[in-house]
Amino acid sequence: MSFQYPTVTGNETTIEGTAVAFTRVIAEYVQPFIANPKVTLATYNIDGVDASVWWNGTAYLFLSANLYNSIVHVPWASVGLQGIISNDTSQLRRIFSVTQNTNVTGFNYRPGGVGIYIATPPPQ
Repeated sequence: MSFQYPTVTGNETTIEGTAVAFTRVIAEYVQPFIANPKVTLATYNIDGVDASVWWNGTAYLFLSANLYNSIVHVPWASVGLQGIISNDTSQLRRIFSVTQNTNVTGFNYRPGGVGIYIATPPPQ
């Protein structure tokens, strides 16, 4: 999404107000996956939702963005998370999302929706 700088400095609803918090999200949750050479990556495009799933051997990092101007539902199986997440979504942890949420069958996106989640397989 485009923006014009400067915006209102210090307001948490502006780019300056959220950039610091979002940088922490990237450093704490995303960077350990994408900077690890042992992590595997799978990419998907489902009805305009661009999604990537990283596996580090114990958990999955799910990053996604709806690139189309439409409402889209992405079932767990469409992004390789079947069996990891089922009707019990306790294995799924929301890290960050905007105009995007989940239900018992998958991810729901409004136009421009983005999401970052950690999925942990159920105990064996």
